[in-house]
Amino acid sequence: ALHVFVFVWTPALERRGPKTQSLNGSTGIAGGVDDPMSGVSAVPHGLVFSLFMACKMAGSQLYMIIGDRVPAAAILRAVFLGSTVVF
Repeated sequence: ALHVFVFVWTPALERRGPKTQSLNGSTGIAGGVDDPMSGVSAVPHGLVFSLFMACKMAGSQLYMIIGDRVPAAAILRAVFLGSTVVF
């Protein structure tokens, strides 16, 4: 599942992202499909990736804090409940 995420998150954002106008005037999806060398990107890939990594680090730190105090089954239930609410 992690490998699917690693290879699919960028194209998924580009498909859903806003259409941009490249430097030569052609329109494309997130960076100019018509002109890949335009350098124009509507999706801030660096920001998205850094937020993914910050959330991963925050989750790891939170688990280190509560991992010994709370049973694993309760943590798993909370994670599933939270992901259901967010989804």
